[in-house]
Amino acid sequence: ELGMVVGEALSSTVCLHRYPKSAIEVFVTVIEDDGGVVAAALTAAGLALADAGIQMFDIVVGSKVSLTRKEVVVDPDRHEQYGVEGGEVVGEVTVGYLPSLEQVVACMCEGVMQTEDLARGLAAATQQAAIVLPAVQQELVEKLKKKKLKENDN
Repeated sequence: ELGMVVGEALSSTVCLHRYPKSAIEVFVTVIEDDGGVVAAALTAAGLALADAGIQMFDIVVGSKVSLTRKEVVVDPDRHEQYGVEGGEVVGEVTVGYLPSLEQVVACMCEGVMQTEDLARGLAAATQQAAIVLPAVQQELVEKLKKKKLKENDN
């Protein structure tokens, strides 16, 4: 399931028309899963493609939220996924989001949710992805600076 979701999201993100008759392979190794593995894999894969110089429409940022009747828990860990103080978990929403384009390229929902709950979860997850974006961009800038310094030293 992880491979399918990440693959579909990345194929919507990469400028495939720039790579005709090509295969771009991304391998994700999960060392530990304390919740949110799909969101983390989406963000990591997006960073890896950007670092490799693959042309994309936008960088994909993953985000996961857990919904109770009263609140939304952002980036829940294993404990929070199955029961948050103050309410029973009604569902979880994981998204792959393109913040600059404001597009959702992956959406996984777990649980039995009403339309209002899904809308609340989707809004919270996309908002969180937009909040994470500057950190992702900063990492790319730092990597580029290190690469330039290394080139200048040679």
